[in-house]
Amino acid sequence: MPQCKWCSKKGFFLSLSKKSLCKSCQLMIETKINNHARVIKSNIKVLGASEEKEKNINHCDEIIEKARELLRYEKKGISTIDPSPSKLIKEFTTTHDKLIIKSVPEKVNEALLSAESALLPYNEIYSINEVLNKIKTVRTVLPELLVPKIFALINQKGGVGKTTSTINLGAGLAKLKKKVLLIDFDPQANLTDGLGTEEKDLKYTIYNILKSEVNCKNVIINNNENMSFIPSHVFLAKSEKEFSREARNIFLLKNALKGLTGYDYVLIDCPPSLGILTLNALAAAQSVIIPLQPEYYALKGIRKLMDIIDFVKGKINRRLTIVGIICTRYDNRKIHHREVLGKIRESLGDSIFYTVIRENISLAESSSFGQTIFEYKPKSHGAEDYMNLSKEVIERNTINNKKNNKEFSSV
Repeated sequence: MPQCKWCSKKGFFLSLSKKSLCKSCQLMIETKINNHARVIKSNIKVLGASEEKEKNINHCDEIIEKARELLRYEKKGISTIDPSPSKLIKEFTTTHDKLIIKSVPEKVNEALLSAESALLPYNEIYSINEVLNKIKTVRTVLPELLVPKIFALINQKGGVGKTTSTINLGAGLAKLKKKVLLIDFDPQANLTDGLGTEEKDLKYTIYNILKSEVNCKNVIINNNENMSFIPSHVFLAKSEKEFSREARNIFLLKNALKGLTGYDYVLIDCPPSLGILTLNALAAAQSVIIPLQPEYYALKGIRKLMDIIDFVKGKINRRLTIVGIICTRYDNRKIHHREVLGKIRESLGDSIFYTVIRENISLAESSSFGQTIFEYKPKSHGAEDYMNLSKEVIERNTINNKKNNKEFSSV
């Protein structure tokens, strides 16, 4: 005997649609599905078009609300829209929660930890245990959403390619759709010059940020859609005397970067010294990248640098790690370079990136034109090497995030 899936009406002569609905239910349900589908599609279309988080959160709310209204039909086995209401709810609930987390990053972790602490004594109650599991799930994504990954590119020796690597690694990450901020932390201001900005045209620089005269947002210069930078000035040279008087001044950069959002990566181009500026960079960073030329004296210098990093990790910044060492200005035709690279790999193992940056005149030329290697000569060896390095940095960072998230979620 035919039976309507929705109203459960039965009858030998009952006429049903393809969806096993009687005529009155078919008309009502089809009208509702069409109206809700139209609202869902229009919200999906405009979601993300605006940078205003509140608008995007509202779009997610509308999608979820309409999908929930259609979910009751899906539960009765009535086909509605594609993707199904249950899939839409799952997808846009995740998007909604991530937007909420991004909009109030400083408060979310504190709130979740408080909620978890309050509920933990009652975790044997099934409903509370379910809530605790959801809290843990949200907390696993917090490390990626709260703050950008901050890398300090350091080497006390000059001329090893720190600035070139900061600019072109940043540009490579930007080409891979990552939001990147570069910080010129060297009084010589080579990064600022290498991105086509002259010191005389600057109103504010990183020096003004350290002096608490302005905040980062007032100083950031947009280089392209995905890459921005904070410029430097020769005035920064005053900092060695000016900021060395008090121990707390090694946290000036860290404090200045607090609350910085909207970036996946921050790369700090450090000066060729181990003074107050480099200590500030190491205190603010989570990871260190060391550009290194294939020379015999390089290993000796690296050991000294490793000692400094270990000291900072022990006394100032526990989370500091070395993400990798870049072999720069490498010439495979030179026996000396091949031998030294072999010894570096033997001595440092997985610490050194697989990618090496070959000696390439285009890298030097691009800086003189105020361009990245990808703008100046996108088909050069320099562009190829820095693109490969960018992919390797993302890969290592992803692996490290997974390790951290496992530790974080097991707390």
